[in-house]
Amino acid sequence: MKSFTTFLLFISSFLSCTSTDKNKEKIVTFEDLLNTDSIARVDSMKWYYYAMNAKGRALFYDTIKQLGDTADPLECDAELTGFMQRNKDTSFYIFSFKKQNCRFRYVDQVIYISGMKIYKEQIIPIINHVVMEYESNIDSTNAVLKNSETIFTNYLKRHKGKIAPWLKNEAIRRKIL
Repeated sequence: MKSFTTFLLFISSFLSCTSTDKNKEKIVTFEDLLNTDSIARVDSMKWYYYAMNAKGRALFYDTIKQLGDTADPLECDAELTGFMQRNKDTSFYIFSFKKQNCRFRYVDQVIYISGMKIYKEQIIPIINHVVMEYESNIDSTNAVLKNSETIFTNYLKRHKGKIAPWLKNEAIRRKIL
């Protein structure tokens, strides 16, 4: 948990300012991302965030009751809460689940996906707050994402509980529901 907090603090330091790298390329801020980045690309990453966290339990801290709380990730809205562009080919996107009056902590499962990395237009999951270096074997990443999506779509078709509005609309758009 301490490493996750440190990671988020590190990312947040990049969200509030714009700087340049050695080649004088503009580093994109979170606000720039919301104005210029492809909504479809962020939606794709959000879809994989749901797919890879669907079978866990989202853990929250209720700020009013001062207690821990849990929820099915499929019932929660997922939102983009962090962004960092390392260079022109590499960006990190951090997502969180959202629940009223609660602060998101993490998803309780063996492999928790905290966000996605984009490397040369390839989506790579950030697993347990660690970025796996799939750049040398991008076929492995594609296989993991495809397998996760197949399992998720079958799980979503059989799911009897509530589904977050964005996720339900996206599943309908993808002709799953």
